[in-house]
Amino acid sequence: MTEENIARAFDDFSQAQTDALLKDMDVDFAASSQESARIRNAVFKKAGLKTRKTLKFPMKLMTSAAVAAVVFVSVSFVGFDTVAAAIRSMFTFIPGVGIVEKEEASAYMVESITESMDAGSVKAEIARAVYLNDQLTVVVSVSGLSLYAEDLTLHKNGEPISPSELDSEETYVASNDVLFVRSMTVSPPASDDVFEIAIKGFSQSLSFKLTPCLTYESIEQIGPNDVQNEISITATAQRLEDRLIVWCYPFMVDSAIDDVIVGYGQPTIGKFNDSRYIETESGKYFDYVDPKHNSHWYVLGRTVFEMPENDKNATLHIPYLSMQREVNQELKVRLPNGYTTENSDVAIETDLGKISIAEVKREPCETEKNKDTIRIKLAYENFHELKDINSFMFEIKDDRLSPYMRFNEETGKLEYLEIRIDKKANVESALLNILSIDYSMYGEYVIPLDIE
Repeated sequence: MTEENIARAFDDFSQAQTDALLKDMDVDFAASSQESARIRNAVFKKAGLKTRKTLKFPMKLMTSAAVAAVVFVSVSFVGFDTVAAAIRSMFTFIPGVGIVEKEEASAYMVESITESMDAGSVKAEIARAVYLNDQLTVVVSVSGLSLYAEDLTLHKNGEPISPSELDSEETYVASNDVLFVRSMTVSPPASDDVFEIAIKGFSQSLSFKLTPCLTYESIEQIGPNDVQNEISITATAQRLEDRLIVWCYPFMVDSAIDDVIVGYGQPTIGKFNDSRYIETESGKYFDYVDPKHNSHWYVLGRTVFEMPENDKNATLHIPYLSMQREVNQELKVRLPNGYTTENSDVAIETDLGKISIAEVKREPCETEKNKDTIRIKLAYENFHELKDINSFMFEIKDDRLSPYMRFNEETGKLEYLEIRIDKKANVESALLNILSIDYSMYGEYVIPLDIE
């Protein structure tokens, strides 16, 4: 049997079948350049990334649904043992980021010196710092103080890095919480290079060094994991005083690769009474809330839990995943001409389920006398017991229509769309372009954590 035939045959195997077959098998031949390219593309596909270019900095891994991934040695999309060596020669793994290509990347991970600091009621911490392909991206969170971009400065070995040396500089403000994102091109760091982040109002600086990333030969080496719905979640944990910082990394198999993870057991709009938590010797602990600050920045894959200093062990519980699926379908809604309520049978259907318009109601707008309000009531039908549709993202290209989304606070579902329209406007229908569907995937992950 040729290499190509073997590889093609293994495409149809499940992960369990492949692992069982390869366990006692000794196949020895090198992967050709064509097969190497195929392996590379397959890894990124199974990582939930549509192309390699999804792994870009600074903001995609910070705020979007980009998926960080881990790589198995014996995986279901290859059919020969020595491909493990080919994978290891092409990929490495960055904690907090995921998979990168060795031949294209010089990848380093952060070795913190001062990871967080306090100044009275104000707190600052490094949320993320990554060096990849000569690009250093630093994300800093400050809580309890209104700051501006010029209030944060970067230094390397005591020398300031001027704003002109930055490739990008972004600042996000929410109340008294600030998120600074700084990205710059720097040469590969030496082992004794120290990066410092000085922030106005603090007597000391945040600081870190960068060390070369490790290559892992199996998912178990990275950290404990669990599998639900053909998605494996690996978790790493680090103690920081009375908190536990947990990072989650997914690996998807064929049936899940078209969707992305946008939340790990994180309730939205009041959905679910139960959410992610850790269980320790002294009890259950949910997301950490700083007693001095109510708000905090959400970083995909990272969760901060309260954990008493006397507790030594913790088990992570993720009761569900928040998922998002891209779609491109249109939903045309007929608008009532007078103040009335009309039933509707308009719907779109995917293999997740059906989104329907149950009724459309027109009434005078309470806040704007020259406008009417169109209330579009939504209904959902799920085709899978473990996949529950919550909402969808959409756009309306008609500038005369101003849509609002109204959620049910108890269920978390998108319950109504409200469209405000000028009373004199002669608009007979609204065309909704459905861009993506958000749903919850049930199946609890239970992962005993190795705490650093």
